[in-house]
Amino acid sequence: MLPILIAEQLVHPFKFCLEVQVCQGMRYDSEIYGLVTEFAPKDRLKAYQKACELNEQGLSVVATASPQRYAIWLNLRLPDAKKWLFSKSEILTSLPQ
Repeated sequence: MLPILIAEQLVHPFKFCLEVQVCQGMRYDSEIYGLVTEFAPKDRLKAYQKACELNEQGLSVVATASPQRYAIWLNLRLPDAKKWLFSKSEILTSLPQ
């Protein structure tokens, strides 16, 4: 299944604390998500490709779009969401470019 792309004005943003860092989160359709990464508007295909690659790894992700950015979000209800968010740089660099 492909990740969905949501207009960012349809989500409800919030901040949350994960250990000692403040993270960006959002709520959409009764689910909550943490920000994994964001891309410039010109990199929309790259953003969606990353979302698809994370989805293929079995992660529940969605992408949001706004005039300022494309963002990839991880479902915080996943059992290992905390681990994934702490190692997000490792996740993204391990994916094919």
